[in-house]
Amino acid sequence: MIKRSQLLILAVMAMVGLSGCGQWGEFKSTIKAERHFEQGVGYLDKGRLDLADEEFQAAVEARPQAADLPGRIGIAYLQVNRWLSAVPHLQKAVDLNPEQPMVIYHALFAYYDREGDFPRCEKVLKQAVEHHPDDPDALNNLGYIYADRGIHLDLALELLQKAVKLAPDKGYIIDSLGWAYYRKGQLDQALPLLQRAVELQPDAVMYYHLGMVYRDLGNHQEAIEQFHQALSINPAHRESREELRKLPGQP
Repeated sequence: MIKRSQLLILAVMAMVGLSGCGQWGEFKSTIKAERHFEQGVGYLDKGRLDLADEEFQAAVEARPQAADLPGRIGIAYLQVNRWLSAVPHLQKAVDLNPEQPMVIYHALFAYYDREGDFPRCEKVLKQAVEHHPDDPDALNNLGYIYADRGIHLDLALELLQKAVKLAPDKGYIIDSLGWAYYRKGQLDQALPLLQRAVELQPDAVMYYHLGMVYRDLGNHQEAIEQFHQALSINPAHRESREELRKLPGQP
């Protein structure tokens, strides 16, 4: 007589098309990994990071080459704001298979950018653009880090022009394109874009960018106004404060 548990296993095997010891072993490893993963998430919800770490490690050991698993573990850590725990798993997911969803690339870029790690920012964003060529944020982020450093400006313009076409009403993307034109010295192209950006999405950095264009055009009064606008949004914006000190009539 076949027990109910055996019948269930046979039914699952038939349903997913498992045949042979290799596939059955893979199936068992997947079930084991999922069990450890779910237990890890449960421990995270309870604030037991130590136990969550153990469960997630056991999940990875059960399926060491599964590219989806480290990504899911990384996202689970992000959901409880454990960035230092999340990043190694997210990076491993990309290393195993760069065909990862954009949420993983965005998280890695955000972390590396915050840490000031330009080489890793660039590497992650180049991978993101390669595998998600129509994602406007991936295009924008890569184009902006080039423009902001004054490097690869022709490529930056190409990336940002495409990003604006894909997302024509996103102020921060329009700002990036305007800033790239500014870095190229093309002030006439930069000005209307940066004006449009602050209309759509007022932001300290955007006002600073617009102020820099007015400064270079010789319109010091307008530049002063834009730098003050930036400081009204973010009083700690160092670049705007420094530029104000350089302009005539400012304390």
